[in-house]
Amino acid sequence: MLGAFVEASGWAGYGTPPMGWRLVAIGAFLLAGCVWRSYERIMTIHLEVLSGMVNKVVSIADAGQRPTPNDVTELTYPLERAQLFLQQFQSRQREKSYQHFAAFLARYRDFVAAVDNARTDDGRWAGLHARIHDEAAGLQAVIEEIRVDLHPSG
Repeated sequence: MLGAFVEASGWAGYGTPPMGWRLVAIGAFLLAGCVWRSYERIMTIHLEVLSGMVNKVVSIADAGQRPTPNDVTELTYPLERAQLFLQQFQSRQREKSYQHFAAFLARYRDFVAAVDNARTDDGRWAGLHARIHDEAAGLQAVIEEIRVDLHPSG
């Protein structure tokens, strides 16, 4: 790999390229390999984080509390990161895991919006609180489906 880079970069015949160029070439090669191979691993991490966020809302509700604005921010940030992940791996949009994950994110976004809208209104919070376990179970079921999509044999 480095030999091909040396010839392509015009360094052939001048000795080895400076250390900076070698590090850039190696870094680019490794980064490309990491992005190419890590789709499943990165999505699994997103699923774990989002699952934890759903569980957090349930825990807050079970404790008889309402989410704070900071809690809503904490719920939103992983969603934004997951949406960036989808953009990064758009080339895999025909895969079931990608499609299910995109649908899950839309559902999670609706869940976060419902939490945010209900947290300051007694009536809406009572309605959401009554169904929070069902909403969370539905989201967790989709997460499990995506995990199966990622690892169909195990």
